[in-house]
Parts: sequence; structure tokens; C-alpha cells
Amino acid sequence: MVEVAVINTREEVLFSELIRPTREVEASAIRIHGITNEMLADKPTYDKVHGRLMRVLHGAAAVCAWNAPFDRRLLEQSATKYGLELPCIRWHDLVSDHRTLYPHHASHRLLDVAQRSGVAKVQDHRALGDCLITLAVVKAQA
Repeated sequence: MVEVAVINTREEVLFSELIRPTREVEASAIRIHGITNEMLADKPTYDKVHGRLMRVLHGAAAVCAWNAPFDRRLLEQSATKYGLELPCIRWHDLVSDHRTLYPHHASHRLLDVAQRSGVAKVQDHRALGDCLITLAVVKAQA
């Protein structure tokens, strides 16, 4: 995990943080999100931001994410690595909803769905941008 962002349904940023991983970021990942090892060198490790992140998520009805199993797995792996506990969080996978509602669509990738929904495209594939695009897609399809 190299970045975490959380917004609410009013597009307010509740949490946005770059996180220094325990190993080097692979070139293939850098090509996807543009976050380099140099950008992360002085950032906190996950254990240093866990408490703040959990306070943000505490009391949320659900954490909604595009491909929620991926985000959940990364969060669980990071917490486990540092011996940290995660509260019981209800996750909702929005890509599963999209696959159910639009089984005929060839692609369920977030940026493809955003384009079909008329949502403005963000140039990077960063956590906060993905949050904002996901919310815009949900609102456009409501």
C-alpha cells in the first residue's frame, strides 16, 4: 500500500495520505499510479497512520469502493504486518454492483465506466482521484 484516501458522499476529503511501503515500489506499479520510491522516502509507514485512518472509518455505515476486495486485502495485510487490529468494517463492492446491473458491458474498469457515464477523467490513477471518480460514477448512474 502506498496511498490511502477516504471521502464522504459530499466529496469532502476525510483522509488522504501517501504511505511508505516496507519494500520498493515496482516499476509496473509506478507506471499505473505514478507514485515513485522517491516520493515515498520521507512518508510515514502504515503503522503511523493507522489510528487516524481508523478514526475516520469508525462509525461509517460502510466503506464503498470500486473493487473493494482489493482495498480490503491491502488494508488487512498492512494492519496484520504491524500487529494492528481493524474494527469490524462493512465493505461494499461497487464494481460487483456494476457487473450485476450492466452484465453486457465489455469492461468494468473504473475509468472505462466513468467514460461511459460521462464522468470527467482524472489523468492519474491515485487514491483520491479514484475516490472522486467512483463517487461521480455512482451519482451519474443513480
